[in-house]
Amino acid sequence: LILYPNEPSAYLAATSLAVLLLLSAPSALRLWRLREGRIFVEGLVVGLPPQSSPPAASLAEEARDLLRQGNRESLPKASLLFLRILPFRPADPEILSLLAETLTEIGTMTGDRRDLDRADALISYARALDRRGAAPRRAAARWLWRTGRIDDAVEELQPRDGSDLDTQILRARIAAARTDFTSATITLSEA
Repeated sequence: LILYPNEPSAYLAATSLAVLLLLSAPSALRLWRLREGRIFVEGLVVGLPPQSSPPAASLAEEARDLLRQGNRESLPKASLLFLRILPFRPADPEILSLLAETLTEIGTMTGDRRDLDRADALISYARALDRRGAAPRRAAARWLWRTGRIDDAVEELQPRDGSDLDTQILRARIAAARTDFTSATITLSEA
């Protein structure tokens, strides 16, 4: 284009190349996040003891219940249960997101930034797998809230329709953190 400024074919080729690059950027970013997420998860499970059979579905529910309790005793147990499930479901956005939520809560309680960074990496991977899923959005909202970005967390949980119980509870907790007790109460009554 610079060499042949009056050449319509050069202009057309440069414009086409620019459009192609712009259109492929989101796809390339998603592929990069998928690759990085897969590598990160492999690093998480490499040191775990081998298991001969996949864990039962009840194990995921038990881990979710421990996450809901959200105290110093239950969160490490939830983390270990999610890590036991991870080798069998390494690309499951729900499991990745729940583990990310668990690590976010542990990082908040302990002040260990590494747990928050691990949670952020898991959220990026879960979002690359399922951009619009409720679980990755909820995990991202929890991470944003716990890292002090409350308005971004509220935005992440929009729209309201079709929210699951965990999302409703998180929405109420964030509203309470904003001292919007009316919204928190209404959200809980809808849950």
